[in-house]
Amino acid sequence: MSRLPAKRKTGAASGGPARRPSPRTRSLALRGGGRLRVSEEPGGEALRVLSAEGEVRLEVLVTADGAVLRLAGPRVAIEAAGALSLRCARFEVAADSIALGASGDVAVAAGRGLALRAGHDAGLSAQAVKVEARLGELALSANDDVALNGERVLLNCP
Repeated sequence: MSRLPAKRKTGAASGGPARRPSPRTRSLALRGGGRLRVSEEPGGEALRVLSAEGEVRLEVLVTADGAVLRLAGPRVAIEAAGALSLRCARFEVAADSIALGASGDVAVAAGRGLALRAGHDAGLSAQAVKVEARLGELALSANDDVALNGERVLLNCP
């Protein structure tokens, strides 16, 4: 997984003495006690919104490799009244747990392979389930018994 630049704190919140902005840094006090800081850095330019405690809450880094957007805090939300679209060559998510939900349908499509793996048990429950191998075989394997239960178990019946 790719790594983003390390999270930054400034001033007393970083454990060190309060930094004075360099001549290439502009800073603006915000009403809630935070600061808006724009600075030129060796890797590019940065815009940061800092909390009253000096913690970075929003950071936009513009570098030769592209832009990095970081939102930080105890809770971060992205909301859209309409559609929210993301386009990229590779999409990665790392989390302790993930919960996805929709009040309507959910569709997952892959142009090539699709691999679903669980370190422990996995379950699939629905009103009806259809598994189809459009071209090639369907292989089921288990390290133990295979139980097939139903009112009628039909084999080779279209």
